Amino acid sequence: MDSPNLIKSLAMLILVEASILSGSPSQATDWGYDGSTVPKDSTPSVFSGKHVVEPASPKSASKGVTKSAEGNPFGRAPAATKGTTAPPALKATMSSQTVAPSGNTKRSPASSSKNSNQPEQIDLHSANKAREARETAVAKNLAEKERKTVNDWLEVYALVSQEHKLSDDQRERFSKELAKCVNGPEKLSFESVLTFWPLVQKSIKNNAEQKENYRSLFKALFRLQLHSGSLSEHESNILTEILGPERIAVPGTPSLTEEACDAYGDMACFMYSQNNPGKTIDAMDNRTIFSSVIQRKFTEAPSIADKQSMANFALKWGKFKVLFADANDAQKEQLADQITGKAKGSKKPDVPNASIESIMTHGPWMAALQNLAKAPKTATTSDTTAQDTMELPQGDTAKAGALTDVVTPHK
Repeated sequence: MDSPNLIKSLAMLILVEASILSGSPSQATDWGYDGSTVPKDSTPSVFSGKHVVEPASPKSASKGVTKSAEGNPFGRAPAATKGTTAPPALKATMSSQTVAPSGNTKRSPASSSKNSNQPEQIDLHSANKAREARETAVAKNLAEKERKTVNDWLEVYALVSQEHKLSDDQRERFSKELAKCVNGPEKLSFESVLTFWPLVQKSIKNNAEQKENYRSLFKALFRLQLHSGSLSEHESNILTEILGPERIAVPGTPSLTEEACDAYGDMACFMYSQNNPGKTIDAMDNRTIFSSVIQRKFTEAPSIADKQSMANFALKWGKFKVLFADANDAQKEQLADQITGKAKGSKKPDVPNASIESIMTHGPWMAALQNLAKAPKTATTSDTTAQDTMELPQGDTAKAGALTDVVTPHK
């Protein structure tokens, strides 16, 4: 074999052995490789799943040996090893596959509830609790109003009662009856006590005379109710018990009661004291005479209307007494002139009284008062209405004035 062919054969053999032995670090060292560039646990291969060796680009191949292959006598780039940096091309591919959050990314309804156009949701639990609280407050106010109404009527009944007070048993029974009245058809008329009773309490405080005057007024109103027959069973039971039996002086329809006779006697005594200062005719013997005269006048009355007027005189006199006690000196003079006949003309005294006006325009006795106002007028009755509290009928004052002519004055 000639020398050129031998050299070519040896070169080929060296290349084959180099490609086989390059997988071993020790062998690679023998061939001039750095052992750190050779994987310790894998054999480099272009088909390996762990290490990918990208083929050289045509541009780099055309230039021959690359910079990374310096020192390699065969001009081949060493295989990629574990821990080495990924090629730039792979980095670019990975970065292109990374999705960054966009400013237009949709947010959940919870995060954008304040800015959404969706209707606001209602908390049904809170709404129900608020409604229950309102209903409880209303029920509490109504219960308190009923309690106050019942208590005020008990005070009125105690004022009118024969003993001037109610027993515990009466308060318990009357409270049950009043509760039925307050929750019945006459609810509003019974609740009117909340308007006029505070005024009465203020007027009778530390005033025994005025307290007795109001007692006479309410008693006359209750009697009028009983006579009208317009009461409920509950109220009728109460009034019958607190007023006691009615004493009849002259029976009939209407009948004349001893209370009416006493009212005429009171008026006669008042008129005499106004005309004769310092003197009085208020004595038992004179009152007996007054009663007999009034009974005779009642029997001789020309009409039912006249008798009706005399039968209800206790109510008229009760109003007058309350007015006179609350009036100032100038107003008292007007009232006295009107009742004694000294007043000129038919002008009524200007004596306003909030308590009297409230009582006569409210209360469960309104139906009875209206019926009384509709009664036919006679020569002995005036044109007053149920709400007129200022003037006494001239016929009644004439009767009372006539009484003074048949009695003996007392000093």
